[in-house]
Amino acid sequence: MINNFVSTNTSDEISKFIENNKFKKFFLLTGKKSFFLSGANILFKEVLKKKENKVYFKESFYPEINELKKYFLQLKNINLI
Repeated sequence: MINNFVSTNTSDEISKFIENNKFKKFFLLTGKKSFFLSGANILFKEVLKKKENKVYFKESFYPEINELKKYFLQLKNINLI
């Protein structure tokens, strides 16, 4: 499904991709600083309020396996996976 998507990273294309695939649940792992500096917070504001979602701000530049395990367990506990 995702392999068919070619992005130029415009906000309209990302929004359309999410809406067209009718995702019921949405998980976003991002850097906190980049999320706000890039304007992604504005882009995802509307999209996220229509979906069951969880946004995690990673703790390290490259998430360590223990950090990823923590996110996985939290997602599992709230039935997002």
